[in-house]
Amino acid sequence: MLWVNWLVAWALVVGALLHGFGTVRMLKPQTGEFVWSMGSALAALLVAGLNLMLINRTGDGMLAALACLSAFAWSGVAWGFGQSIDDPRDPRVIWHMVCGLALGVLALLVWI
Repeated sequence: MLWVNWLVAWALVVGALLHGFGTVRMLKPQTGEFVWSMGSALAALLVAGLNLMLINRTGDGMLAALACLSAFAWSGVAWGFGQSIDDPRDPRVIWHMVCGLALGVLALLVWI
């Protein structure tokens, strides 16, 4: 089961890196949108990092709780982004929501 967690966490890393790359390419630096978008890319990397750390520390209940809650929260952020652009079926939204939900469930299984 841990290999699934590893795979999904790295998928979220890829999504976060693509998000950051798209931000640099599409948005003007030093604007509010740029800062918030880069912050979102960083948040996705942090969620993925927590879940990658959990792979080697399955006995750490606090880490499992943080990984679980952050992943579900990230999925909610992705859903909110989909609503804000009036396209919840956008591939970016689906990618981040699926990764967030999967990581949340996997971390929950470690947590309980």
